Amino acid sequence: MKLRFLCFFIGLLAALTGTAQNDTIPNAGDDNLIWDLDITYAANGSKLLEIKVYDNEDSIPVYTKYVTIKDDNDEVAVLDYLRMGAAFGRIAATAANGRLMVSWQTVTEENSKEFVVEGSADGQQWEALGTIQSKSSNGSSAESLEYGLQLKLPVSFAAIGMGGLLLLTVTRSRRTKLLMIAAVVLVVGACRKKDQMATAGTGKTEYVRIAQHEKDGAIGYSKAVKVTYN
Repeated sequence: MKLRFLCFFIGLLAALTGTAQNDTIPNAGDDNLIWDLDITYAANGSKLLEIKVYDNEDSIPVYTKYVTIKDDNDEVAVLDYLRMGAAFGRIAATAANGRLMVSWQTVTEENSKEFVVEGSADGQQWEALGTIQSKSSNGSSAESLEYGLQLKLPVSFAAIGMGGLLLLTVTRSRRTKLLMIAAVVLVVGACRKKDQMATAGTGKTEYVRIAQHEKDGAIGYSKAVKVTYN
């Protein structure tokens, strides 16, 4: 992906004043991307960059990045962050048989360290579900790379309990009932321990996005996709 920027951006960023600034930056390359830059100034002199990349007229960004720069006078550093750490391709999330399967593709990677799969019930509040290291050589790759991660979905303890109650109603033997109750307790306890180790979130995951962590601490996000439940 070609990401070339015009020289006048340096002068534009150098002239920024106030506590917040927003600029829409059309890409000078030929990939039809539009870059939206928000700069928020902190009291300690640092600035928070929020970079969103849009594909043509699409209202949902294909990439979002957050960076904090401590040196308020380093306009060149701002330009250094106007890049996509990872250009995402296909992203898919499917839930079946008690597991959440997430797969994605990166078209290119730059300064990449690792990817964190994040889940959300409403598309607003996100939590980390799992992490996988970048496959790129030294953090950079000009070729597409494939990733995949499987996560265990939370077990429905209510369903286990109801199943046990139904079995108890058709069992007459007192000894058998006691054994069944003990078995249900053991199963629930074992499932709960496993869930604490590898559970895809604390609730039902409806949306998934990929967070790309760069070596310098910057974090970029893919667009969110809806989970397909089979």
